[in-house]
Amino acid sequence: MDAALAARAAFSSPSSIHLAPSAMDACLESDDGTAALLAFCQAEFSEENLLFCLKAREFVARWDGRSADERQSTADALVARFLADGAPQQVCVGRADEFASSLATLSKEMFAPAVEVARAALALDIWPRFEETAAWRALA
Repeated sequence: MDAALAARAAFSSPSSIHLAPSAMDACLESDDGTAALLAFCQAEFSEENLLFCLKAREFVARWDGRSADERQSTADALVARFLADGAPQQVCVGRADEFASSLATLSKEMFAPAVEVARAALALDIWPRFEETAAWRALA
């Protein structure tokens, strides 16, 4: 079973996924940690979940400094890149209708349900393998 399926199977719905803060979170709080994890994901051709999480985090962080048009444009670009059927870096976060309500209205937290599923997939699939690398040991 792939990681996205495992992530979805482990939780009854996207809104029920609330992983505890972890070493992965601490890693992503540092620029060096983020860069190391991204390099690992890219080497495994599995960077889409991490990139989506990072871009969604950036969307939230820049919310206050942007106009409504800029927010909408950025949201549309994120959907087109990561969430739309056939997107260039489509993340496997479940059926589109599971997130339709959160994506229908422009808001600061509109990507939160999809991010939780993508984050769970990272935690279940990529992160355990990354923890075994020299790059992680150098950061830890």
